Amino acid sequence: MLPKDPPAQGLPANEKGLAAMAGITLTALPLELVTKVLEELDWYSLMNVRKTCKYLANISKLLSVWRSQLQRYLSRHRYTPRLESPLAAFSASDLERWVTQRISADAGWKSSNTTKPTRTRYIRDHTASGVCLVPGGRWLLVGSDDGSVAAYDLDRDSATLDDDGRFLFQLPDRREVNYICVDVDEDAPSLAFNVALSPAWQDADSEKALSIHVWRVSLVGHGRKAYLTASPLRSFEAHVTAEIACLTLHQHLLGRLILTSDRMFRIEVFDWTKSTTSLHCKTVISSGEHLDAIRLLPGKRLLAFSESFLTIYEVAPVVHKDDSLPSAPSHPVEVEPRWKLPCALRDRTRRGGISPAFTDAHATYFSFVAGSAVHGLVIPHNTQHPPRTLELARFAEAPRFPDLALGFEKMFAHHHREAAVRLGFAWKEERRLGVREGDDGYAVEACEYSREWNVVCPPVLDEGSGRIVQALINGVLVMDTALCCSVIPHADEKV
Repeated sequence: MLPKDPPAQGLPANEKGLAAMAGITLTALPLELVTKVLEELDWYSLMNVRKTCKYLANISKLLSVWRSQLQRYLSRHRYTPRLESPLAAFSASDLERWVTQRISADAGWKSSNTTKPTRTRYIRDHTASGVCLVPGGRWLLVGSDDGSVAAYDLDRDSATLDDDGRFLFQLPDRREVNYICVDVDEDAPSLAFNVALSPAWQDADSEKALSIHVWRVSLVGHGRKAYLTASPLRSFEAHVTAEIACLTLHQHLLGRLILTSDRMFRIEVFDWTKSTTSLHCKTVISSGEHLDAIRLLPGKRLLAFSESFLTIYEVAPVVHKDDSLPSAPSHPVEVEPRWKLPCALRDRTRRGGISPAFTDAHATYFSFVAGSAVHGLVIPHNTQHPPRTLELARFAEAPRFPDLALGFEKMFAHHHREAAVRLGFAWKEERRLGVREGDDGYAVEACEYSREWNVVCPPVLDEGSGRIVQALINGVLVMDTALCCSVIPHADEKV
C-alpha cells in the first residue's frame, strides 16, 4: 500500500511507509506520480531513466518534464537567455532541444577532453565584410561589401551553410557593411531587435556621404520553419571623414566612436528616432584619451573604455543642424564624466575583450580583460551608487592573445596561428578567484579550430549555445562546442 499523503519528493515519511514502499518499482506507480518524480530529476538522471524502458522513456518526453528542466536550467544561471518565442509555442521536443544544447554547451566548455569543436561549418563568401551573432546563438547576420545583409539559421543540421543564407535587405547607398549592432527588444513576445549598420571608415575623397541606417528585424513563425524579416526604421546622413572604431545601440540611442584624421577620438550619441539628414539630435563628446570601445547603458548613460580608465557619461542628445552644413557648424562639447574608474586595459577591449551587456533589475554587468585577469564590472541603475569592479579569473601571466570573444562567464581567445584557449569563470559577488590558466582554461591547438584567422575581425561568442563565429578572409567559420549540438531532432524529424 502507498502512503495516503506522500511528501513532495515522493518518499515515505517514516519507517512504516518505507517498508510499504519496498518492492514497488517506479513503473508500478500511477502515471501522475511517476511524472512528478521525473520532473524533480536533474538532466543527467533524466537521460539515464530514459534508457531503462519504453514506458519511462515516453514519460521523460512529456511537456511538463521539460518545462521543469527549463526552469531548473534558468535558475542556475545568473544570466538567463530568453526563448525566441512564447513558452506556450514550445512543444516538449522543442524544449528538450533547447535545454539539451545549452546544458551540453556548458559541459563541453568545461571538459578538458574536448580539444576541438563538435561541429565546424563554413560560409564561403568572399564578399562577407561583417558578422553579428544574435543573442541566443541561432541567427547569424552577415553583411557584404555591396550593402546587403543575409540571415543564417545556425540551428539547421546541414553540413555546410553556403546555400542557407536568407536575404534580409540591402542598404540604399550600398555601402560596405562592417559593423552590425543589435539591440534586442525584451518586451516583444517573440524575437525582435533593432539593428544599426555602418562601414568602418569614410575617406575624404569618397563619392558617398556616410549614413546611419537602423532596421527592425522580427521572427516569423516558430521552430524549423521560422525565419527573419526586416523593415527600415530610419536612415539619415551623418557625414564625417574618419575611422569608425565602434558602434553601439540601445533603444532610441545610437553611439559611434570616431577616430578623426588628426588622430583624435570623439564620441557621437544620436537619438536616431529624432534625427534626419539636416537635423541631428545628438551629443558629441571629445576625449583626449585613446579610446577602445563604447557601450550604451540603460538610463541614457554611456560607458567608454580607454587605455587607463572606465568612464561613465550621462548623455542627453539635443537637436542641432548637421556638422557638414557650413551654415551652422557644431563642435564637440566638454561632457563631464559621472564616474571614472582607473583600470589598465592595454587595448584589450577593442579586440573583443569586453562582453555584451547583461542587465537585471538592479544593475548592468560586463566582463572584460585587463592585464593578467578577467574582471567583472557592475554598474547599478541607481546613478547615486558607484560602479565597482571585481576579479573573476587570473592568468598565470598576462595573456598575449590579440583577439578575444568574451561572454558573461566564458571566453574564447587565439594567438595568431599558435594556439586557442577557452576559459570558464564564475561571477561571485565580492569574491576573488585565484583561477590560473590550466585550472579552468583549456589550451587547444589552433589546427583543431582554424588556421585562417582574419586579423581584422575578432571572433564572436554566444555562450548559451556554445557557438563561436570567426570571420575569415574568404567567408565565415561557425564552430559548435555543445556536445549535443545536433543530437536531439525537431518534432517533425524522424529519430
